[in-house]
Amino acid sequence: VEDSELTIEDVREAFGDRVAGIVGALTDDESIESYRERKVEHRERVAAAGTAALAIYAADKLSNVRTLREALAAQGEEAVAQEFKVQMELKLEVWEADLALLREKAPQLPFLGPLEEQLRTLRAELGAPAPRS
Repeated sequence: VEDSELTIEDVREAFGDRVAGIVGALTDDESIESYRERKVEHRERVAAAGTAALAIYAADKLSNVRTLREALAAQGEEAVAQEFKVQMELKLEVWEADLALLREKAPQLPFLGPLEEQLRTLRAELGAPAPRS
């Protein structure tokens, strides 16, 4: 709902409580100003929402990383970086924390390996240092 005019209640009316709960868990809380803190809170809500929300969350992260890598290849880092409200390094940090959560809460998801590989490749392409253990 964060990218539309719909509300969670609109989703609930159209699709029921289960779908509204998942959509609510997957929606960023824009009232949290700090990007890092907003993403920590978001991960906590997704984790509490269960496997279906975690699966959608993981698929979205994989899609986002692939899309970013394609944009970097086509437009270059400087052009792509201007489109983001946060630094690439912070975005990588958040996505790596997302992957850690997914590995802990839903290790059975089949696309965690591809997500990890995409993140590793993106980090190498950006020349960013490896994450701290």
